[in-house]
Amino acid sequence: MTNNPRKFVDWLVALSFPIYLLHLMPCMIISAILIGMGFPQISVIFGAVVAAFVVCLVLCYVLNNSIPLSLIILEYKKSWLKPFKKANT
Repeated sequence: MTNNPRKFVDWLVALSFPIYLLHLMPCMIISAILIGMGFPQISVIFGAVVAAFVVCLVLCYVLNNSIPLSLIILEYKKSWLKPFKKANT
């Protein structure tokens, strides 16, 4: 029972940076759609937050199947991509 909260937190931590990178465009599009449909501001805010989170989750899993985001973003030790490689001095 004690492993379940840890797994959930690990899942959220692993998704936090990809969602941070992907959230802006879906949030703006969903907000514009909801405003165009005539929803009040509070509904637009809550609707955009929930819908953008779901869209970003789907995007993360779709992109993660084709591109291992954890290798690129988190600089996994076995990753071929090392954008911030330390220079030998």
